[in-house]
Amino acid sequence: MKLFKHFTVIILFIAFSGCQKDNYTPQPNKVKINISSLYDGQYIHNRDTVWLEGKISYISNLHGYSIVLKNKEQNKELFAYYEHTHNNEVSFKKYWINTLTDSTNLLLLITGEIDHDGNNGIKELNLVSQP
Repeated sequence: MKLFKHFTVIILFIAFSGCQKDNYTPQPNKVKINISSLYDGQYIHNRDTVWLEGKISYISNLHGYSIVLKNKEQNKELFAYYEHTHNNEVSFKKYWINTLTDSTNLLLLITGEIDHDGNNGIKELNLVSQP
């Protein structure tokens, strides 16, 4: 019976210690986002294939990332992609074909999600679509 009590105490200790929250403080400024295919202020033209390519890294595991391209004036999404992942480094390579026929200011947002509490690293690029 004494062995059973010891075993029960050990199991309870393991269960409770596994449920404790880490004393980890998210550091959004440590998210590194490198966009290798575009630069801020770049002009793109109608019918161009726009490659959205780069790498996101963090000091520990990311919980995902997103890529969003918006019409800046209308705040309308033209392209959106999200991936749930658990790695400290992720590469992305997506594309969008520009079908816009007017001169339009665009905003590219790349977000590295640190946790599910809204802690993120974000990189923004301003682009211009030309007919």
